[in-house]
Amino acid sequence: MKKTVSTIAAAAMLAACSMSTRMNVSVTDFEGNTIEGANVLVDGRSIGQTPDASIEVSNRLGDLPMIRVWKDGYRPVNTQATGEIKISQAVTGVFFLIPLFWVYGPKAEQNILMISAKN
Repeated sequence: MKKTVSTIAAAAMLAACSMSTRMNVSVTDFEGNTIEGANVLVDGRSIGQTPDASIEVSNRLGDLPMIRVWKDGYRPVNTQATGEIKISQAVTGVFFLIPLFWVYGPKAEQNILMISAKN
């Protein structure tokens, strides 16, 4: 019985380890208004226009994607995705005493601030 519980716990923790994140890109102006129809590239690949711009990206350590956003009337933005520590992967790595290279990755929600070209 003890072995079965341990096996189930180990399987649940390993299942929590995801090597990728579904990253959504949203764009706002200084007043907090959502900018729709902005074009979004992630690592040189077009992922569509806001508000529906999302892509699956790797959680590999040191591999935060570059995001480029542009729209007529606004200055283009080139920035690196904001990252975070993935708690479930970190706990799993400590629990099993194995190094994981997927403990840090991009946040699921990337919020980009655009400035009007008139300013």
